[in-house]
Amino acid sequence: MLSCGLASAAAFAILRRHHVECLPVPEAALLAAPATLARLGSLPSTPSGATGLAGLEAALADPALATRLSLGPESRVLLIISEGPA
Repeated sequence: MLSCGLASAAAFAILRRHHVECLPVPEAALLAAPATLARLGSLPSTPSGATGLAGLEAALADPALATRLSLGPESRVLLIISEGPA
């Protein structure tokens, strides 16, 4: 399971100010995200580095959450993929 430990107080204040949403993502989705990136031709990553993709897929799978986040067919999403394999 991925865990960030303790969040930075300064970073958390910035996230709250910008109304950032947090959501749980199943472990299976985290483990599948690097393969999805590879299939799409992206750079290699780890489950932790591809968490943003897993979260986006979870949000899109939940119509109420997608609506709350204003995600639709015309949406443009910036995903930050990190932690390439060593």
